[in-house]
Amino acid sequence: MLLIQQITLQWQKAERAAKYANIRRAFPLAYQLSPLPQQNYEILLHRMSYFQHGTKIQNALEAIYTDFQQLPKTDIHFSDDDITRLITQRQQWIQKHTYQYYDKPSDVNCTNIIITKQDCDYIVTFCEQCCGGMPIYRGHNKDFQNIKSQFYGKNLLNETAFSLEQNHYGRILYQKRFTDIDTGNWYYKRFIFNFLHTNTKTINKNIFVSRKPDIIYTQLGDLF
Repeated sequence: MLLIQQITLQWQKAERAAKYANIRRAFPLAYQLSPLPQQNYEILLHRMSYFQHGTKIQNALEAIYTDFQQLPKTDIHFSDDDITRLITQRQQWIQKHTYQYYDKPSDVNCTNIIITKQDCDYIVTFCEQCCGGMPIYRGHNKDFQNIKSQFYGKNLLNETAFSLEQNHYGRILYQKRFTDIDTGNWYYKRFIFNFLHTNTKTINKNIFVSRKPDIIYTQLGDLF
């Protein structure tokens, strides 16, 4: 099976200063797995989201409270019971969608990532899908002359990051700057994808943190 851990870290313009950037440099690139469901699928995707508020980095469950606290009091038209109920609903949704399962590589939904299978190996491609955000990554396009490809004739980065044989561990790291559609303000997001090709029937929760990746692919374009 292919085990994927997707980690995102989001921050605002206020956190661009050096003291906040230093905190991000210490941000882990792999985490323990949450309690695992039944593993009857070819591909298992574990999603984790983190948010930086000043010098503090919170996971998605913790950040819900911060989001409500930062709302202007005049914008809150709910009772304390309503707020508690809304927080509980959002937490339940996050927990429900922590894992996603796929029967074939072509079904995997990870932004700027395409997974295919060749014989017994998984081929992981990094590609600029232009789903919003800057910079737009350009460069080598392996399908530039493939008329059947969505990347035919396009000046977009589309290259194999790595091929994973059995028990191989790979990591993709990239970042983007986005614009909030409500406020027009910039915000920033770092994407970390850990991939492990394993035939282990019982997956240890420390499987991503107990060893270093065999290969790391990075695209850390300028966000400013």
